[in-house]
Amino acid sequence: MIRLNEEKMINNQEKDFIVQFRNVTKIYPGTIALRKVNINIKRGEVHGIIGKNGAGKTTLVGIMSGIIAPTEGEIFIKDMKYKMLSRIRAKKEGISIIPQDPQVIPDYTVAENLFTPDYICSWSKIIDWKEMYLKAEQIINKNQINISSYERASDLSISEQQLLLVLKACYVDDAQIIIFDEVSSSLTKKDENILYNIIKQQKRKGKAIIFISHRMDEIMEVCDRVTVLRDGVVIVTEERYNLDENKLSSFIIGEDYEYKKDKNEVEPSKENVNEIVLSVDNFTKFGVFQNITLKLKKGEIIGLAGLRGSGRTEIFKAIVGINPADEGWIKIGEEKSRFTNPSQALQSGIVYLPEDRDNEGLID
Repeated sequence: MIRLNEEKMINNQEKDFIVQFRNVTKIYPGTIALRKVNINIKRGEVHGIIGKNGAGKTTLVGIMSGIIAPTEGEIFIKDMKYKMLSRIRAKKEGISIIPQDPQVIPDYTVAENLFTPDYICSWSKIIDWKEMYLKAEQIINKNQINISSYERASDLSISEQQLLLVLKACYVDDAQIIIFDEVSSSLTKKDENILYNIIKQQKRKGKAIIFISHRMDEIMEVCDRVTVLRDGVVIVTEERYNLDENKLSSFIIGEDYEYKKDKNEVEPSKENVNEIVLSVDNFTKFGVFQNITLKLKKGEIIGLAGLRGSGRTEIFKAIVGINPADEGWIKIGEEKSRFTNPSQALQSGIVYLPEDRDNEGLID
């Protein structure tokens, strides 16, 4: 009788799991990316997966979303068992992945990106553009995102493009298993809070959220349970309330860890704190920004804040000569100039790190 009750409890527990990995292994030539991984994802939970670079997070996500085939093991989605998933099968099972780098169609509008390829059609199979744009606006307004459904995706910031994909997965595709693959890495702080609110909404609907991140503070804030991967092996799966950052760090790196200030850490020099290393004087680019003046002191960090379209990025690009200013000057030390290309700025010790790292920060 006791044994029957135990078996019944186990069966009930398994019904709570919407995704199960059993002894999943992935072997590449010369390396084992995953070794006998066992993970259970519950309905209505945010399950965090964290680990160092090369821990196996990307491979795990690829297998779960049908992009990568495992070498061994079994995958259970609801009540179905699979040796491997195709991308089509994963989509039919309600699995959606939001990648780290936004993958939108630049020339499509926000509404078109949301509903592609399953556009809303009338009974005569003609696309109902009015209804589609109306629904897109409703989704955007519900989540208090300051974009228009008529804007082109290419005109959005990287952060807004990422939120667009989040809305598609959660509200249009209505996926039941949503994989967030380091999504917050390209978000502003404001958009990060919007993301967390969307995740809470989806959790209340009973959806399973798989949240991949390398940020411990984020994992501790968002997740219900956390799985730590190290060298392709599951080290632990633990309830969030049983963890703190020191304990989590120990699991990730494989040894006791506690943050302590290095005794040899060099304190910032208090000498020459008022020395101005960069000044911008009456910088103007017609139709974009005008009369921008600022002074940067040695050892100082200046923040440039403003709404989208306010000219923040354009000011930085003008300073380093990507889109040169029409009027005004910058001064480095005693040297007064106005850069006309980035190489001049680089020679003067100024480096620009762009928001869109793929298109502007890398050379193909």
